[in-house]
Amino acid sequence: MITNCEVVKPRVNNAEDISQFNEEEQSPFVKRYKTLLHPGEVTRIRELPQKSTIVATHNNSPNVLLWDLEAQPNRLPVNGAPASRPDLILTSHGKGAEFALAMCPTEPFVLSGGRDNSVVLWSIQDHITSLGSTKGSPKLGPRVVFEGHDAIVEDVQFCPSSAQEFCSVGDDCRLILWDVRSGNAPVVKVEKGHNADIHCVSWNAQNENLILTGSVDKTVRLLDRRKLIAGGVVWPIHVFEGHKGPLISIQA
Repeated sequence: MITNCEVVKPRVNNAEDISQFNEEEQSPFVKRYKTLLHPGEVTRIRELPQKSTIVATHNNSPNVLLWDLEAQPNRLPVNGAPASRPDLILTSHGKGAEFALAMCPTEPFVLSGGRDNSVVLWSIQDHITSLGSTKGSPKLGPRVVFEGHDAIVEDVQFCPSSAQEFCSVGDDCRLILWDVRSGNAPVVKVEKGHNADIHCVSWNAQNENLILTGSVDKTVRLLDRRKLIAGGVVWPIHVFEGHKGPLISIQA
């Protein structure tokens, strides 16, 4: 669902305006612009920084779906209506891919992780201008497939300033750092990043040596990539505790 949001200038409300406020009424400052009927549950959505009208989505299928929001027709969510057709389908995963999805901040690259234990990188550079102009849903194969996890890849993240470097975490408790320039083998593989499945990772945009990870062990760990120990137990800068359940998402 795409909405237009009007950012209201700061103002002082009088007592009468406050007394008439009803939190159940729809805000006049948020208006729905367009609706797409997604094929299956939307489990993750990411916007392409180089062109904000292009987004990628995950559901429980092996594919990543790309959408040109401007070109897509508005749909009415009625029973029995067929799903909207994506503008491009990114293929390669052998099993479902639900949550691990990232867009590169510097280049039109898409990164995904899935139940096949792999991390997949696509370049959509040659397809940006044609999205929305072709009939059907053309398919695009990967640029590189990275193998290094022994369980589901739960999250992936690009280095904020590099299209070549990224990291991944998964249910094997591993944190892996990758560099395309080094091939498809891990640069650093931390075997014991947490004491349980690692569900989320976030790379600090202000200090690229700092990485946050969150786990089913209910902790958040702040790591310095300069001090990561390949193949061993990682010693974090700090461990944050207090959550009552597993971590699903974090932001550095």
